[in-house]
Amino acid sequence: MLKVAIDEGTIWPLISEGICACVENAASLRKDFLVLVENRRFPAAQFMYVTCMEEVGKAAILFDVARTSLAAMFLPRLCRAFYNHAAKFAYARVLVSPGRGDLAAALEKYRIETIEYWHNPNPEDGEPDSLADGLYERESALYVDHVGYGRGWFRPTTSSIMPRLRADPEFLGNSGSTSGETEINAALRPLERAHSESLFCADAVAMVSKEFSGVFCNAGDDEQVTYILGRLAESLQRSGVTISTETVQANFMRLPIYAAIVAPERIPPFR
Repeated sequence: MLKVAIDEGTIWPLISEGICACVENAASLRKDFLVLVENRRFPAAQFMYVTCMEEVGKAAILFDVARTSLAAMFLPRLCRAFYNHAAKFAYARVLVSPGRGDLAAALEKYRIETIEYWHNPNPEDGEPDSLADGLYERESALYVDHVGYGRGWFRPTTSSIMPRLRADPEFLGNSGSTSGETEINAALRPLERAHSESLFCADAVAMVSKEFSGVFCNAGDDEQVTYILGRLAESLQRSGVTISTETVQANFMRLPIYAAIVAPERIPPFR
């Protein structure tokens, strides 16, 4: 679909509409999540939490599509990430907590989050491989399963992340919100603010592509990204779109993650 859009010269309205739709749907899913938590429907709330985070990840992936200059070699891999549960969830988790806050740490966190199976180093003990967090949190919210090795049946109500979703006082953070709600807001609110500032309109997304054109952002390029974002903010302002300092400094702006998807072999070793 993206290739057709490029050929027809309609790529920026398409990308713009997709980002806005993902942000708006994530906001709707957040409401569903809160209703489910309030009514103590925790397994369903857990599934809604993961789905909401994935929609946030999809918005960020589409924003990164603009920053890759639409290189033909990159698009198929970004498209696959757009439809991959682990990749979408990982994008959102990086936006919430990118480690040290620099691009190298964010890329490494994304790489770790998207390892779908953590292999058991001791196959003789009979323990199965571990699922990635995003896949585990999705699956464990839905299905009853039999866990071998004498542990019986697993039920969604026994999921290990359930306490993060509860609204009981002992599970609330300093903000009065559950950690699940806090994570959703940390990932989604910067995108909502940028949406309200018209950063995701078609003309603005085209300017994002123009400013990042020809630059492959990778680990160690934080200063270059900061420079490009400053130039982008000035270009947008001249065109009548003013984005706040908070938006310029938001993780989804400062930390393009596409390098971990389109060319992981070009990422320097994490230090």
